Amino acid sequence: MTSPRPASTADEPVVHSCWNGRVAGRYSHDGYTVVWAHGEIDMATAPDLTQELAEAVRAHPCRVIVDLTQVTFMDSTGFSALVRARADAGNGELRLVGASGMVCEVLRITGLEEVFPVHSTIEESIGQRPPVHHNGTVTQHPAQAEFRG
Repeated sequence: MTSPRPASTADEPVVHSCWNGRVAGRYSHDGYTVVWAHGEIDMATAPDLTQELAEAVRAHPCRVIVDLTQVTFMDSTGFSALVRARADAGNGELRLVGASGMVCEVLRITGLEEVFPVHSTIEESIGQRPPVHHNGTVTQHPAQAEFRG
């Protein structure tokens, strides 16, 4: 069985290419580390997610996307793993993708949707690049700058 979001030929190598009983893994996509999870994330399975998030943030703290598209349930240990990873990322980006149902509702009720940018798809998340900071001021991102020639 392969991961829920196998890397295309344009992506960097997949770190975990098969489930092997795991509920989480990671791969690189368009300069981001994508951590995927599936099924129920609870006290028994959250350590897999916690480990993948910790390794992703340690390796690439500025650009991490957490794909929750395949997650059907998440208890407090799963949300704790997300919050811990966000804290470890410091000023880096940690975005959520595909949160739905109960997961989305808990993010809303707890106010965590204000902490984590939540997007529908990985592509949508990648398209939402942050502004570039220059000399302490926010400027327009180069990809959004209009050519004036």
